[in-house]
Amino acid sequence: MACVLLFRLFPLLVLAAFSQGKRLGPTSPLRYSRILDPSHAVFLRWDFDYETEIITFELQVQTTGWVGLGITNRYTFVGSDLVVGGVLPDGNVYFSDQHLLDEDTLEQDGSQDAELLKLTEDSVSTTMRFSRPFRSCDPHDHDITSDTMRVLAAYGLDDVPKMNRERTFVKSIFLLQMLQYNDEDAPEDTIIHDLMISNFLIPEDDTTYACTFLPLPIVSKKHHIYKFEPMLVERDETMVHHILVYACGNASVLPTGIGECYGSDPAFSLCSHVIAGWAVGGLMNGAPVSDINVYSYLIHTHLAGRSLQAVQYRNGTQLQIICKDYSYDFNLQETRDLPHPAVIKPVGL
Repeated sequence: MACVLLFRLFPLLVLAAFSQGKRLGPTSPLRYSRILDPSHAVFLRWDFDYETEIITFELQVQTTGWVGLGITNRYTFVGSDLVVGGVLPDGNVYFSDQHLLDEDTLEQDGSQDAELLKLTEDSVSTTMRFSRPFRSCDPHDHDITSDTMRVLAAYGLDDVPKMNRERTFVKSIFLLQMLQYNDEDAPEDTIIHDLMISNFLIPEDDTTYACTFLPLPIVSKKHHIYKFEPMLVERDETMVHHILVYACGNASVLPTGIGECYGSDPAFSLCSHVIAGWAVGGLMNGAPVSDINVYSYLIHTHLAGRSLQAVQYRNGTQLQIICKDYSYDFNLQETRDLPHPAVIKPVGL
C-alpha cells in the first residue's frame, strides 16, 4: 500500500519499539525508518539508546554491489564519514569505517569505530546493519547529535567501492528524535515510520495543496497502525493548516515528485481513502487514548428543536449529562461554557 501526504509536514505512522536500555542485535526491531532516494531503492532503519549513546543503522539497497552509509557536511562531501560493506561472490563479507578525502576518493579510517551486526545479500538487495557510538575519538567520524543530521547513502553495482553521483543520496533527518508518548505504554515490537514531504519550496499563493506519493515499508505479515501524530518543524508551524494521508491500491502506478493536489496529476485522484488526518491544534491520535475534557458546548437544531441534551452512554448505561437546554430557542445559538469541565474517559477506565 502506498500513501499520499498532503502538505509539507509529516505524521508518525506507528506500525506494529524496542525499549531504551536494551542492546540491539542483528535481528532486533528498529523503531525508525526512511526511504533515502527518489526511486525507493535505498531504505534505512535505525534506533538508538541514550544510556549507552549507541546508534544502530540498517541499510537495505537494491543492489548486489557495495553499500555505504554515513554523515556528510552541509555543502560538500569532502570529510564525510561512510561505513562501507558488501558481500563478495564467494560469500565472504567486507566491512570498514571510511571517510571521503575529496568528492570521489574513499580512505579507510585509522580507528574502526563501527561494529558490524549483520551483512547479507540475495539476488535483489544487500542489507548491512551496524552500530556506532554517538561520539568517537576519530576526527573523521561525525558526531551523532539531536541537530539535523545529513545522512549520506551510496552504493555501487559491483564490489569495488567508488563514489558515483547517480548512486549517492543525502537526506536531512532527525536521527535522535524521541517518541512523544510514554515508552512504557508502547508494545515491545513497535516500529516508527515517517512520511515526509521535503525540499518543497512554498509558493507565494495564499493557499497551496501539495501532494506526493510515499511508500510504506514492505512487510511479510500483518501490522496494525495504532497511532499517528504530527512532527512539526518549528519554522513551518504557522504555514501548515492540515495533513491528510490517503491509501492507494496496491496495483496503482505511482509517479514521483511533488505537485498541486488538484489538477496537476490525475494520478492523485487514484487515492481517495483517508487513513490519517491532522489539523491545526491537533495532537496524537491513537492508543493509548487520553481523556477528553469538555469545557464549552454549542447546542444546535433547526426550527423544530424545543428541548435537547448531550448525554454520555457506555454499554447502554448513562454515565453523565454533559449539557442540556430544556427551553431551547432556535433564534439564540451561542457557545456556552460549562460550570465545571466534563471529563470523558476512554473505554475501560
